[in-house]
Amino acid sequence: MTPTARTRLDALTDLSARPARWDMVNQADELIVAHLNTSMGEAIYRLFEAQWPFAEQRESGIIPINHVLRYRTTGARVKVGQPLQRRTEVRLYVQEDRTAANLRRIHLGGTCELVTDDDATAARGEYWIALTRPFAPPQERRLTEIPERLKALVPHTYPDDAPVLQPAEQWLPSRAPEQVEQDWFHINQTDMNHHVNTIVYLDDAQTRCARAFARHCDAPLDRLRFRELDVFFRKPFAAGQRFEARTWLEQHHDRFESAVALYHCGAAGTPAERPSVALRLSGLVASA
Repeated sequence: MTPTARTRLDALTDLSARPARWDMVNQADELIVAHLNTSMGEAIYRLFEAQWPFAEQRESGIIPINHVLRYRTTGARVKVGQPLQRRTEVRLYVQEDRTAANLRRIHLGGTCELVTDDDATAARGEYWIALTRPFAPPQERRLTEIPERLKALVPHTYPDDAPVLQPAEQWLPSRAPEQVEQDWFHINQTDMNHHVNTIVYLDDAQTRCARAFARHCDAPLDRLRFRELDVFFRKPFAAGQRFEARTWLEQHHDRFESAVALYHCGAAGTPAERPSVALRLSGLVASA
């Protein structure tokens, strides 16, 4: 039976606690912004998989794919093993295509906040997860209706500032990048979806930003403090694929801003015109 508007849930919510893992905390007892997905991603996916079991997703051929992720840390001190409350919420967002018999876009939009015992916010995350059939023929990848299990949720309208409504290029500076490099992805960087895993891109972007900082800025690299990290996935990479990485970096006294864009390359190394993945990073340059 399809739920009525009165019985539908506005959002899925959960409050859980997990200790800070060793790979989430750096030597300064600060949360590593690129590794927040370790806790937040597990909380987000665990919440909606309670409503829509993983096995049923796979059987239908519909797979949730990370589209846009946004992370923020506050610089709060966190020790390895310290309990962190996870305040998690997931909503359904749908936009119909009135000119075709399908949905123009459908996402699960989630937020997760990590809170310490004294009720201080240590980090926040925002997830936009696209629902698609990635292994179907191109003309069949877009969904024609809301999956049955998700009809228990109210379908929300996308907010005007939803990052998935804008192109990946919006995050990239118009000037020439500070560094351009080519590389390849290997199989140990992939996951069960046959794509390079999300955390690989986040770690890679931090490293490229740090490398550009070391080459072009006058402060010691150990003073770099990453506080914000956003990633926009337009097209996934697979094992063995060659890519070009372009990195931008700008320092403003005690702050920095950076962007990294990854482009698919052909066999001869020619990069595509549009970026496949775009990332933004920013943070502080700590005082000596």
